[in-house]
Amino acid sequence: MAHGLSERRRQPANPGAQIQKRDWLTQLAEDAADLHSAAGDAVAEKLAQVLAADLAFTARALLDSATGPRDRWQCLRELLPELARFRHYDHRSQLLELSRRRSDRLSKPKPRPARPNPGSAPASSPGPRSNSSPIFWVRPPLP
Repeated sequence: MAHGLSERRRQPANPGAQIQKRDWLTQLAEDAADLHSAAGDAVAEKLAQVLAADLAFTARALLDSATGPRDRWQCLRELLPELARFRHYDHRSQLLELSRRRSDRLSKPKPRPARPNPGSAPASSPGPRSNSSPIFWVRPPLP
């Protein structure tokens, strides 16, 4: 007796596997929370640094194990596309960060200078203005 696809989806094929998946997802969520508390929003940046170091270590081991120039050349040809992809994403993340900073800077309202009252003295005036004084003020002579 054949079961339909929808009926198979309702019944887990292996209940133990379902429990393992749930436990694994729970562990992933806990690990993500730990990473977030340790690194904040820079989790991806920290992971990229770890992977970059591992890529460098692995590349060095592969190149050291090369037996001759042709073998070394083949290793380099395999490694360079990965390095280029890594650098591309690294540069892209830097550009996105610069763009975010620029956007933050431009979105902040600029403080406007206070407008002086038409009848009040300028802020750098040596004293209060009288009604008989001119609109502009003259610097007092130096001693």
